[in-house]
Amino acid sequence: MTKRFLSALVVLFTAVACRPPTQLTCGDGTRNEGGACVTTLRCASGTHEEAGECVADPFAVINCGAGTHLEGTACVIDPPPLEPPSPWSAPVPVCSEGTACNTPLLVQTPQGAVVVVAESGDSSLSVAAYRQTAAGFVLARRFEGISSVAMTPSVALRGSTLYLAYTDYEPVGGQEYGPGDLMLSTSADFGATWSAPTRINPMPATTLLYAPRLTVSAAGIDLIYVDTDGRSSLDNLYIHSDDDGLTFSEPVRLPSGSAYDSLSFTSSGVRVGDALEVPVQRSGYDMVNGGQLSTVEVLTIKPGPVMDTQANRVKRVYSSRDFPLDPVPVLDVSESGVRCMAYVDAPSRDFSIFVVRSQSALDGTQRPVLLPGGPGSAQLAPAVLATPEGDCELAWLDNRSGAWELYEATLKADGTWLSPRKVSPMGFTEDGITKTLSAKVALTRSATGRQLVWSDFRDGVESVSFSSR
Repeated sequence: MTKRFLSALVVLFTAVACRPPTQLTCGDGTRNEGGACVTTLRCASGTHEEAGECVADPFAVINCGAGTHLEGTACVIDPPPLEPPSPWSAPVPVCSEGTACNTPLLVQTPQGAVVVVAESGDSSLSVAAYRQTAAGFVLARRFEGISSVAMTPSVALRGSTLYLAYTDYEPVGGQEYGPGDLMLSTSADFGATWSAPTRINPMPATTLLYAPRLTVSAAGIDLIYVDTDGRSSLDNLYIHSDDDGLTFSEPVRLPSGSAYDSLSFTSSGVRVGDALEVPVQRSGYDMVNGGQLSTVEVLTIKPGPVMDTQANRVKRVYSSRDFPLDPVPVLDVSESGVRCMAYVDAPSRDFSIFVVRSQSALDGTQRPVLLPGGPGSAQLAPAVLATPEGDCELAWLDNRSGAWELYEATLKADGTWLSPRKVSPMGFTEDGITKTLSAKVALTRSATGRQLVWSDFRDGVESVSFSSR
């Protein structure tokens, strides 16, 4: 019986062991894990499941090249850099609406800026003085000349008195020049009213006297100008007044070089002690190397019973018959005697501005410094200011962006530059690009800031704009 019972148990256990296991079926959203149904994780984009949890996918580093940046997972081209806001005020028109004006001269007075311009009409040329008011600029006086031709103005300030000189020209037609007198008007109220102009030359001129350049200081009035008959001669002359322009000394002819070259004034001189330092351009023919000769120099004049004059070459500039160049040198001297001179040169056939800074008189030993500019840019019409700190502040016309704009920069006393920055766009058209070659920029400094005027063509008409900071 025992054997029979054991055999039955063996058959029973064998039958149980051979029975197939039950199949576990899990519902939607679950899965079989170790014989149990567990919930299936659905991880968001950018993550994956690890040990029943959603964890972030590994991060792939994307390095974008120069001039591009990462947006999402793609490299895109950088946008043009944003220019910082200009510290200069918005441009203010100077001349009367619809009047063509150019070659601005700027004087800053305690009552505001005074801007002198040359105006042109259908059959007239005039000189006009505009003064600054709270509402903008207003015409203070227009000088039209006896024959409706007044031109080549110059202006200077001493104390509360403004001095304005210009040429009253009488056309004769043809290939010859008519006579032109030098005229002087003054304003004792910072440009609000002006005296009737009086003739500087004691007798009516029989030749053309033009381009007067005024320098007014404690030493009196220094005046240099040009005398020509328009055909064969051109003389640079100097006169002086000790009585505020009531009378002037006899003209003294200044040296103009040899028969193959000549000096021309580009701006007024600066009184330094008992001398007058004048930036000049010498042009002519190079007898040694051949070809056109063009240099920028400083003409030093020491008035006295025997006139002492000396011209020191600062730099020879690139120029040729096929590539004529007007370097337009300008000079300023600080009260401490720091000289700042700027001029245009084109050593690579691109018009560039160079600056010479010196703590003593310029004599050609100082090294010119190139004004930073864009590749292939043209820089024209420099204005320069020597500050009490010994810096050289500049303003000029620049086309580095492809359009003509007004820029400023500062050459520090330590030889470093404060980066150029745009003052104002001007909207010169390509048709008017040749006009920029005769455009002019003037820069002044006062106790309250800086002031700028410049030739502007934004409305398609020659005009003048003003800005300050």
